[in-house]
Amino acid sequence: FLVFCLSIGVGDFPIGLSRVVATLFGRGEQVDEFVIMDLRMPRALAGLIVGIALGLSGAITQSVARNPLASPDILGITSGAGAVAVFLVTTTGGTAAAVAGSVGLSSAALLGGLATGLLVYFLAWRRGVDGFRLILIGISVTAMMQAVTTWLLASAEIRDVGRAQVWLVGSLDNRGWDEVEVAFWCTLVLLVVVAAVAFPFKPMHLGDDVAAGLGVRFARVRAVL
Repeated sequence: FLVFCLSIGVGDFPIGLSRVVATLFGRGEQVDEFVIMDLRMPRALAGLIVGIALGLSGAITQSVARNPLASPDILGITSGAGAVAVFLVTTTGGTAAAVAGSVGLSSAALLGGLATGLLVYFLAWRRGVDGFRLILIGISVTAMMQAVTTWLLASAEIRDVGRAQVWLVGSLDNRGWDEVEVAFWCTLVLLVVVAAVAFPFKPMHLGDDVAAGLGVRFARVRAVL
């Protein structure tokens, strides 16, 4: 909470910690309330929620692959989402992104990431999914998606490349309450799904054979995650 309040107070218009706390509890000045609640609070909350989602997705990926090196970018999910976003931005001159808005572009990237993840899971399936095979195939698909992204960036107009690079790097600048709401509900759905499969997922850390002996349908649980 202290770091959160300090981050809100930092900026071109610095606000002291006591004034930040007073504003959060409804006792701040009108200028402080505008700067904090309308300009900086959405940015801070968006960063907090996205950080929670990233940490949770990394933990899920490592648990599914049973490998501490596993992560969404290694399994091709991140590169697949980036390739779809870059394709939309570079092939339409940015007009599709402008029409659909940031939420629409993010939704398309999400679908691309999910499709890439399903492709990796399907290619790794051999009467079950082995963690090492999943990672190896994920690395291969990641390299392929990164090659597609590089080719799109190399053949696009320089202005479209700039837009695509900004999207790939990510930014909390100019985040509003609409983006915070979308991130909140997506993260909440993720938390609900994880909580629903948390109990049957615990025996899977002992191995697929032990989990199957305890009656856990590990293939279904792993596919959901």
